[in-house]
Amino acid sequence: MSKPAYVICLALLSSAAPALAQDAATSSDAAIPIADRSPTLPGSGLELHGSLPIFSESGLGGDRLILGGVGGAFGLTDDVQLGADYAFEVSPDTDAAGVLAAHGLFRIAHGGQTSAAVGGGVLYSHAVDGIAFAGGLQLRIRLNRQFSIFTNTSGIPLCGSCLQLLGPVTGQLFVAHPNDGGDNLVVLNLPVGLGIQATPELYLFGETVIATVLLSPESDSLSEFNDYIGLHAGAWLSASKQLDVGAGLGIDLKNSSDDYLFELRARLFL
Repeated sequence: MSKPAYVICLALLSSAAPALAQDAATSSDAAIPIADRSPTLPGSGLELHGSLPIFSESGLGGDRLILGGVGGAFGLTDDVQLGADYAFEVSPDTDAAGVLAAHGLFRIAHGGQTSAAVGGGVLYSHAVDGIAFAGGLQLRIRLNRQFSIFTNTSGIPLCGSCLQLLGPVTGQLFVAHPNDGGDNLVVLNLPVGLGIQATPELYLFGETVIATVLLSPESDSLSEFNDYIGLHAGAWLSASKQLDVGAGLGIDLKNSSDDYLFELRARLFL
C-alpha cells in the first residue's frame, strides 16, 4: 500500500476543528459568534464545507502531501444533524479513490454556559479496504463572553481536530475494522481546547490531546508532554452571516519542528 493511502487513512482519525454549527437565523445581518452557536444546525438548515490540508512530513521524502475534502450537513430538526463528506488526494498524485464518511449529531444541551451534543460516524476507505466507526461528545463550556473550553467529537493523536476532511464525528473513540479479517484497531483520544471569541467575527482557538490510548489489538498509551507536545492552533473569521473562513496549524513541538499540518477551511450556510 502506498504512503499516500496510509495518510488518507489517517484522515479517518480526523476532523472538524471547534466547528460548531450555526444557530437559527435571526433578523440581524451579523453572524452569530462561533462560541455562541448550537452544536447542531437548525431544523432545515444546510451547511456546505471544504478543506485543503497540506502535510509537510520528513517521511514523505520531501514531497508535500495535499488532500482535499468536501461535504455537507443538514438539520433534520433543531436537535438532529446528518451529514456526509468525501476526502481525496490532490498532490503529489491525484487519486479520486479517497475516503467517504457519514455522521449524525444529537444535541443534548444548548443554553446558558453549556452546549453539548453526542455524535456517531461511519467512514469507508477503498484504498485501505476497511470500514471505521467513530463516536464521541462535543462539549463547550463558556467561561465568559470571550473565553470557553471545549472538546470535540473528533481528535487524531497529537493535535485533536487538526484535520477537517471528514466531518465533525471522527472519533474520540475510533474503531477500524479491516475487511481482510485482521484485528480491529481501537483508539481512544481525549482532545481539549481553549476558545477565544476575540470579536463577534473573529474566533481563535488552541487545543491538544491530553492522552491517546490504544485499546486494540494491543494496549498502549501516549501521554501529553512525556511522549509528545501536540498543538493545534488557528482561527475562524465570520466573513458574513453565511460564510466562515479559517485556517489551522498542527505540530508536535517535542519531536520534529520540520513536520507540520497546515489546513485552509471554509463553511457556507444556506
